[in-house]
Amino acid sequence: MRIVPVLPDWAIQTLQVVTILALAPLINGIIARAEAIVQQRRGPRVLQPYYDILKLLRKETVLPAPAGPVFPRGAVCQLCRARHDSAADSGADDLRPARWGTWRTSSASA
Repeated sequence: MRIVPVLPDWAIQTLQVVTILALAPLINGIIARAEAIVQQRRGPRVLQPYYDILKLLRKETVLPAPAGPVFPRGAVCQLCRARHDSAADSGADDLRPARWGTWRTSSASA
């Protein structure tokens, strides 16, 4: 009987995530290339998404000279605020038409 080594669950899950992250740009490149061939044009290289990712990672962050330490964190604050607002507005899907041309919420009784 042959003994097969078994990886722990965390290692398998890590390998799955790494594989998906590594192959997703390749799939995107294959699809873009196939679309170009169907449309009878040359199209991008299959590895173009990887080149784009490397180009993005090499970019330098540009900040205005008088910017303080809070300025670069503004986008993160906005993202957190938007997420908080969307969680607070979970009742927004209670909007339903009362009749054509008017709207009411479920809390308003008519």
